Amino acid sequence: MNKLIPAIFVGAAFSAAPVAHGTERVTFAVGEGRFSIPVPDGYCVPDGSDRELLDLTASGDKQNITPVSLIRCERRNHPDGIGFDYVLIKAPRKVLAARIDRAEFLKMMAPEMGKADWQDHQGQEILGGVSKDMSDALGSDISVTGSIGPHGVDSDCAYLGGTLEVETITGKRSILVGGCMTTTGEKIMTVNTYAAADTPGGVARQMRRAHDLAMQIRPAP
Repeated sequence: MNKLIPAIFVGAAFSAAPVAHGTERVTFAVGEGRFSIPVPDGYCVPDGSDRELLDLTASGDKQNITPVSLIRCERRNHPDGIGFDYVLIKAPRKVLAARIDRAEFLKMMAPEMGKADWQDHQGQEILGGVSKDMSDALGSDISVTGSIGPHGVDSDCAYLGGTLEVETITGKRSILVGGCMTTTGEKIMTVNTYAAADTPGGVARQMRRAHDLAMQIRPAP
């Protein structure tokens, strides 16, 4: 499981999400499980060129599926792209068929969150693999480096947080990422929120936002 930890956390490198108050819900699948999550106020499901870009980026993630992407509504099909403020839900491909309840999953994750091997050597090795996969998918050179670390386990989530340095042909950007690894309906998934490096509240705020969104995911009919 420890090899999945840094990989599940990296995907598109473009985002932070507030608690959802709206009534619109997005339905998605993880394995045979179907789920829904409310769309936060001010966020939209991407379409058009944004959808194409996010789908292409997701195809470069060989470790995970990305069934949900949410972006700021005012950034839809924007000439300068979707910006930094967005949400991704991911699930590890290797365990899509697995079923495990939340308490058991988090108990299993607790010792993994204390291990150091994936935080440095293994983590950088995986980020290097992500760089190659995304470069291949997008057809241009992309370098993803940074530091992703565990931030504890509670009764809801195993928390991950850190800063990614993403370099493309258009320049280099620093991005905060916060993640909540959990299960809903006995399916493993992670809610990741992203933000520009100078966003108030830092990584801690991103992890809280990821938690709050993850706790609103429900099994769908």
